[in-house]
Amino acid sequence: MAKSRQAVVNLVESWDGKKESNGSHKSIIDLYNEFFEKICAGKFPRGIRMRYDWAWCACTWSALAAALRYESIMPMEISCYYLIEAAKKMGCWQENDAYVPSPGDAILYDWQDNGISDNTGNPDHVGTVIEVHKESGYMVIEEGNYSNAVKKRTLSINGKFIRGFITPKYDDNTVSAPRLSKGKDIKTVAHEVIVGLWGSGENRKKLLTEYGYSYSEVQSMVNQILNGSAVTPSNTKQDQNQSISKKVVATCSAKQFSKAYAGEYKTTAVLYCRNDAGTNKKALCKIPAGTKVKCYGYYTMANGVKWLYIQFVLDGVQYTGFSSSAYLAK
Repeated sequence: MAKSRQAVVNLVESWDGKKESNGSHKSIIDLYNEFFEKICAGKFPRGIRMRYDWAWCACTWSALAAALRYESIMPMEISCYYLIEAAKKMGCWQENDAYVPSPGDAILYDWQDNGISDNTGNPDHVGTVIEVHKESGYMVIEEGNYSNAVKKRTLSINGKFIRGFITPKYDDNTVSAPRLSKGKDIKTVAHEVIVGLWGSGENRKKLLTEYGYSYSEVQSMVNQILNGSAVTPSNTKQDQNQSISKKVVATCSAKQFSKAYAGEYKTTAVLYCRNDAGTNKKALCKIPAGTKVKCYGYYTMANGVKWLYIQFVLDGVQYTGFSSSAYLAK
């Protein structure tokens, strides 16, 4: 049978809510152990059988492969470090932090990453990518052993803590888009709002209410997702001649150009730099008031506002993205 991304996404989402406190996480570990006991005649990776009281994030990814019998394309291990090594041998390891993944890929983290240079540290955690919203600038990951449970995390594309990605060679790469329905958790609905599934303005408010959701709660979660992980610089004065050790570039491009807008600007307030034009796009970072930025004439209009495509440096990281011209003085 064809090996599909959708099958991996569906299975890991079905495990959402399994946790240590009631022992429901044990079924995931059992899948892993039973696979190597019955299918591989007891030949575990490095000869180690998984225990219930060990960290189980890597085991969660491996249990997906075990349950679906995708072991030929998905590396299996209970250690994040050795999971990467296994992925390298299979030819499905992507080292680049800025890689834009697809649902069904695995993402590895390093919690010691300072966000300044490309991360090559020791991996601490792993999850399965279930949604990728390139224009909005973020992805959603389902993770085992996230606060001792299977939970979702929202992360900026090319965000901090990314160690790299496992990119299995699936036969079927199609993944279905979400649909409107009742009974979803607020964070899931907020993700759908961001990508436009619930419309905008009064129509959005009416539709959310009809499906039984609190408009204010959803909007609060939307703001948290879009702005909560924006990088805040170490100090309010940033020398634009400082050395650059890493570059973060928006995944979206400017749609218009005029020489009239090219030049140097100063931010007139603390300002978000976003992945695309509009307040409904993921914030890459916060720019301190009074920071000098450059625009080379490129911009995009959103809701009657001109969003300049600017470039600047914060703490050794060169950012290229969109900021509202309302807070930029030439």
